Amino acid sequence: MRNRPGGEAIADTQWILQTAQGETVRESQGALPSHVLAAGNYIVLAKNGGRTYRREFVLPAGDPMQIEVVVQ
Repeated sequence: MRNRPGGEAIADTQWILQTAQGETVRESQGALPSHVLAAGNYIVLAKNGGRTYRREFVLPAGDPMQIEVVVQ
């Protein structure tokens, strides 16, 4: 989670990765978690400071990908 695209990562963030259907795949804590996922459609929830931020994304097969959640 970041205050702006490409900005400094925010510490103490709880991450929840879900399938497009809302099934939880992984949970983690920290500024920059790293996960290996199968190709597909996902939802990431980032919780910090009593607020929750959501981002949907499509993960293609093959190449590594970095997903940012930007505080709006």
